[in-house]
Amino acid sequence: MQIWLAKRVAGYTKSNTFEALPHMIDSDGTLLQGRRWTKEYEFSALGCISWAQVKSAAQVPGFKTPQDYGVLSWSGVDLEGFKKSMPEKQWFNNTDYNSTFDQIKASPGQPQLAGWFNDREKYKSQEPWSLNQTKPIEEYFMDFMNQVGGHVGWRGTYPLVLKTDAEYADDFIKWILDGY
Repeated sequence: MQIWLAKRVAGYTKSNTFEALPHMIDSDGTLLQGRRWTKEYEFSALGCISWAQVKSAAQVPGFKTPQDYGVLSWSGVDLEGFKKSMPEKQWFNNTDYNSTFDQIKASPGQPQLAGWFNDREKYKSQEPWSLNQTKPIEEYFMDFMNQVGGHVGWRGTYPLVLKTDAEYADDFIKWILDGY
């Protein structure tokens, strides 16, 4: 399953398409009736999204609003709308993309990993979440990542050792200056 993500870094918006892997869980299937934003189809990446997962990327200068894409809210912005509103944008195909990921799928909902904003008390006694109250969520997270996290470099410890935002920003700016 290909997923689209836009992230703002150092005054630019970086738009990526990437392949979902087992460390990415179906948030709707995890939260079920407890999900807040019912019009979104959302996945959560546990740990990270590795560069090898990114199929393509485009750089969009400045900070955009949903109206720049012809919609009223961010939940209405999708990849097709993005491409239609900015047809001149060049998509960079990542030569480091690992095509073996094309054969791997994201994980279905994982109720044991459900996180709640201020609603934990409301849902923890309901099934299926009531079945997963025997240990802290962090332990469920570790168990899950020990099973599926190998594709993204999971080695049994958390947090992952990742670059800082400043290092990512430096890499992204270099990518832009090099003509991506």
